[in-house]
Amino acid sequence: MGLHEATKRLNIIYIHGFASIGNGEKNKFLQRYYKGTSTRVFSPDLPPNPTLAVKTLIELIKGIPKGEISVAIGTLSIPAQTCHPFRAIPATCSGERLPGIPG
Repeated sequence: MGLHEATKRLNIIYIHGFASIGNGEKNKFLQRYYKGTSTRVFSPDLPPNPTLAVKTLIELIKGIPKGEISVAIGTLSIPAQTCHPFRAIPATCSGERLPGIPG
């Protein structure tokens, strides 16, 4: 991997849990953690309807410039089908807790 590939912007898409909000404590933690870096954190308010939530996430992904690196993370309460659109993104729907993230 050359220097150019190693310096691409990182985009983190945080998927909040059912009936939660995008601007909750976990999003605020990620925003503080990556402040001053080129990493962007997206945490949209998602509707409780899974179909509408997936459509919202797909539109967000479409807006990320090609060539930028993206990962999706979420809480345990998200239904497995919500992760389906992220097959093209190196992401995992697992129960692992990231160190330092509240809740």
